Amino acid sequence: MNGVRQHILDILKERGQATVADMASALNRASVSLRHHLDILQKQELVRKAGVERRNRRGRPRHVYELTEAASRFFPHSYASLADELLKEMKQRLPAEEVTAFFQRLAVEAASGQATDQQQGIEERLTIASRFLSEKGYLARWERQDGGGYLLHMFNCPYEGLAAGHSELCEMDLLLVSKLLKLTPQQVAHAVAGDHRCSYLIE
Repeated sequence: MNGVRQHILDILKERGQATVADMASALNRASVSLRHHLDILQKQELVRKAGVERRNRRGRPRHVYELTEAASRFFPHSYASLADELLKEMKQRLPAEEVTAFFQRLAVEAASGQATDQQQGIEERLTIASRFLSEKGYLARWERQDGGGYLLHMFNCPYEGLAAGHSELCEMDLLLVSKLLKLTPQQVAHAVAGDHRCSYLIE
């Protein structure tokens, strides 16, 4: 992120809303320069106009800007450390079979609303599953193997930083994929093991 644009995001994060004049004053920069950066941030859907500021004195109303939800990724979060502590606490307090059952329920419930069944062709099921998984942040796609069969790839792990210490998350993903496809695939690549993706073979 460009330094000036990050400063704009920081100001809007602190104040909630601000005009170009507010930001130009805070950054000691010309308004025309700020407008250029704001145009870029709006095109990136990180900032939006929230309305106008009416002034008592004569002059044009000034636009007020605010952050979009997408801008949150440019600010630090501690979700991973919190989730890690919660998972550790759960595993210390519950029997292993209850922990396993908990993650299995999550996978089954997540897959239950997807319109796949065994009457559909495998490619249709793979397409539905890939779309669903991508919406959940997995960045999934499938491909047909030259020698027969299919591969379902997941290029992003939503649990990055957690999965290495909590194998239950990977087991949950395998069950989720199995429920979506209505069959049990074979995992042939694993991000936790050093591969750059998780891949499942459907023969």
